[in-house]
Amino acid sequence: MRAGTDDWARSPHDICGPVAEIPILTEVQQERTSIPLWHTYCPEKVHSAEDKCAFATHITDLYSEVGLPPFYVSVAFHELSRDSFFVGGKPTNDSVRIWIDYIARSPSPVRRQWWIENIDDIA
Repeated sequence: MRAGTDDWARSPHDICGPVAEIPILTEVQQERTSIPLWHTYCPEKVHSAEDKCAFATHITDLYSEVGLPPFYVSVAFHELSRDSFFVGGKPTNDSVRIWIDYIARSPSPVRRQWWIENIDDIA
C-alpha cells in the first residue's frame, strides 16, 4: 500500500495494474459495505483441511486488498455425497460449485467483472 493513502481509496489499478477506465473510488466505497459469503459445494473429502484453509485465506486476502476488513469475509464448504449432487440429471463426484452471496449489497457489473477475472486465478 502506498504511504499515507486511505484503505478505501485503493483501486484495482493498485493491485493488478492498469485496467479500463473505471469509477474506482465509488466502486471501492460501495464494496466496503458488501459482506461476502462464499458457499463452495464439492464432493466429500475432495479438499483437505489445509486446502480449505488456503482457499479461504486467499479469498479473504482478495477482499482485504481492496480494503474490506477480513472479519467481513466468510467461506463455507458444503461437502456432498455422490447421491446428493447431480449435473445434467446424473450423479457426479467431480464437480465443484461456488455461490457467492453479498449481504449488504451486490457489486456493480464492472466490479463483478474485475472479481471474476481475479478469481479465475485461484479457482
